Amino acid sequence: YLTSPIDPRPKFHLSRPLVGIVTGRAWDHVIVFPTWEMYVAQFAAFVSLIEDGGTLIFCKCDAACASVAASAKSSLKIIGYEAHPCANGDDGVCSLVTPSGSVPLKIFGEHNLQNLNAAMLACEQAGVARDVFYAAISEFGGAACRLQLLASAGSTSVFYDFAHSPSKLRATTEAVKKQLPQRKLYACMELHTFSSLSKSFLSQYRDAMRHAAVAYVYFNPETVKHKQLSEISTADVAEAFGGGVKVFTDSSALVSELKKLSREQANFLLMSSGNFGGVNIRELAEDICGKA
Repeated sequence: YLTSPIDPRPKFHLSRPLVGIVTGRAWDHVIVFPTWEMYVAQFAAFVSLIEDGGTLIFCKCDAACASVAASAKSSLKIIGYEAHPCANGDDGVCSLVTPSGSVPLKIFGEHNLQNLNAAMLACEQAGVARDVFYAAISEFGGAACRLQLLASAGSTSVFYDFAHSPSKLRATTEAVKKQLPQRKLYACMELHTFSSLSKSFLSQYRDAMRHAAVAYVYFNPETVKHKQLSEISTADVAEAFGGGVKVFTDSSALVSELKKLSREQANFLLMSSGNFGGVNIRELAEDICGKA
């Protein structure tokens, strides 16, 4: 995000870090950075701000990150990372594989495991031993609104995630499906941000929810008008996403559809940076699980 209406620098350009982490990236904020090249350049600028003698920790799974790291100044210590090794149990619990044994977690998913590894490497730069890190991370319940378990009953669970960009949709749906592969996955997301509602950007969402058995997309045409963007249709959205996604512009119709779905051996994943046109998401989750 930009610093202010009169300061067009991204906020992270105000930092002068000793240790900087650049995670995997995907094009976003297209209203401000209309090309991929402009977007990537902001991360290269951030890396140039790391103090001499400092450390750059970068996601080596991401080609753009690797390119930025390769051009970093020679005074930096460069460390590449990927997802921390793990194993998933039949109970759906993800455990880290470490030299000292298994460390059960309260979080899961490739993206979380990548971030976890980056955090561990950053802690090491501050003198934190890995065994201390592992003891602490085992108690970490995850960030609010990121793969957050809203309700669960029997073989049904409802997760919520702030995901709205194409890369986050892919990562989040894949994470939930891989964690409990025997369950059917219903994925539902809302187009709400400037980028997601931009007609020229919609094609970036192609197959973003391919891991879901059934995928739903909701957007409010009034939000499009309010943001003064070009009009989009349900057909535009369906074509952009592909995979037979079901598109809604009426939130009550969407809620009704979700409540009709079979809940046995099923995970529901609700993704939005909004609230699906005024829906109480927690109440919906509890209703789906039969707790309302």
